[in-house]
Amino acid sequence: MEIEAGILTISDRCSEGKAQDLSGPILRAMLDKQGWKCAMYRIVPDDPEKIREHLISWADREKLPLILTTGGTGVGPRDITPETTRSLIEKELSGVSELMRLEGLKHTPFACLSRGVSGVRGKTLILNLPGSPKGAEESFEAVLSVVPHILSTLAGNDHEESAHEESGCHAVHHAVHKEKLLPVGKAMQIMLSSVQSLPAEKIKLIEAEGGILTEALYAKEDLPLFDNSAVDGYAIDSKESVKAAENTPVEFLIQDKIPAGSFPTGSLQKGAAVRIMTGAPVPPGADAVIMQEFTISENHQKIKVLKDAKPGENIRRKGEDVKKGDLLLSLGDLLRPYEIALLASQGFTEVSVVKKIKAAVISTGDELVEFSEPISFGKIRNSNTPAVSAALKKRGIELLDYGSVSDQPEKLKTVFKEALENSDAVLISGGVSVGELDYTRGILFKLGVKEVFWKVAVRPGKPFFFGMYQDSKPVFGLPGNPISTLVCLEELVLPVLEKMMGKTEQYPRYPFQGKVLNHYTKPSHLLQYLFCKTLPQKNEFGLKIFNPQGSHRMGMASQANALAVAPEGMDEIEPGSLLPFRWLT
Repeated sequence: MEIEAGILTISDRCSEGKAQDLSGPILRAMLDKQGWKCAMYRIVPDDPEKIREHLISWADREKLPLILTTGGTGVGPRDITPETTRSLIEKELSGVSELMRLEGLKHTPFACLSRGVSGVRGKTLILNLPGSPKGAEESFEAVLSVVPHILSTLAGNDHEESAHEESGCHAVHHAVHKEKLLPVGKAMQIMLSSVQSLPAEKIKLIEAEGGILTEALYAKEDLPLFDNSAVDGYAIDSKESVKAAENTPVEFLIQDKIPAGSFPTGSLQKGAAVRIMTGAPVPPGADAVIMQEFTISENHQKIKVLKDAKPGENIRRKGEDVKKGDLLLSLGDLLRPYEIALLASQGFTEVSVVKKIKAAVISTGDELVEFSEPISFGKIRNSNTPAVSAALKKRGIELLDYGSVSDQPEKLKTVFKEALENSDAVLISGGVSVGELDYTRGILFKLGVKEVFWKVAVRPGKPFFFGMYQDSKPVFGLPGNPISTLVCLEELVLPVLEKMMGKTEQYPRYPFQGKVLNHYTKPSHLLQYLFCKTLPQKNEFGLKIFNPQGSHRMGMASQANALAVAPEGMDEIEPGSLLPFRWLT
């Protein structure tokens, strides 16, 4: 029994491209596992009319037997999924909703806040699932066994045994013969949960840019260490300048001069000013520094002040930025030049950071020659290794460059074994598909690499492989075509390597929305990354999708300045539709 289902993700942030939908792909993977089919997938905002439009269309016109919604079931002001669903269904199945909530309560008490509705419209079962990936997965898992029976009953089949039979052995048999493509969101979730940060190491502060702290650091002293001048000017008692103006200047005798790095020789005298430079200590008795632009010097003996100074003006107070004992930086903080400057100002010479990752990069194929070598007919220059190496170096990753290796099992085995033993992660491009000479996966298995998954519902890059060696080293099998390699590297590999380096993603990967300018057709069962050229539009970005796209088209990719993402379930991308995108830098 192959059940066709629609997945409707309800989220303002996901629909605006400010967040990536993780729950929808997980639900799709669960449907695939059952041998069922995701026929429709859409992301809509928390808008009653948008939700209503899709539920009615999918149930009444498309005749989908099952609709899963995820999101909008909580208690926030925009959470209106249950109310909208209840207004459309003809029979409410409160027991099904309670079953899902009971399962959630086994994991978190916050499951009691989920107000999801389950019900029937015509011959369609509609289930409201929570918006969190974990909550959606647990809730759907709780009712999987009863869904086929409900649908069988709605279809007019009252024979419970036949419903159970169809949803059991037949579904398993069907699933075995169906190609399994893991959704991108689920693939990322699996990979990120498979790796941990590398251990800590002490390094010199001047070499620490880009490192992630493995300890909290506290201020050793006040910053500034003393009251000092913020400008070049004259230290005065502000009370003596109250009447100063351009027409009525106030005269001061110059008592002393304090260059930066020096210190006052005594307290400020009445009616006197002290010449002072930026960063120099403010003398006792002075409570303001008047900028030299607001003074007139007379033979370096006297000055006339042309404006009244306010108490504290142009003085950096001791400890106003940082006080001794304050928390400077927290565990997990990224060390940028700003943080390095702060630590240097406190006298730190070394820091403890997550150990730099060492990645082995290997390209495979008889057709490859090194890009620096002469080329003959039938051969291809190895562009993958230099491109991947450049991307990794940019992120401070140490490289073990194995160049290109011919498709000879013994040679491949030798190189793979050395790479596995000497690196923290292995990246192999080529040989991960199903061709006659695609040896990569088989050799990795023999060397003890455990396959976690193979093939992802993505274009370009479907044959992507992920495995673990000795439960600690990730192994990535990238497609051989250069564009597939680079897209998989940026979208699937780098987030995993960054986690190993102690980094966490702080911003949406696709933070912008663009309006599509031209028609494009894509496979509905794959998420596709699309190379685009942005064109300025009124108050928005226009996205011209290159057509055709191609995993070998390096010229196309070099002309693009943006990468857009079109989700699974979408096939026809029409002009005027919105897609999330990021800049290609």
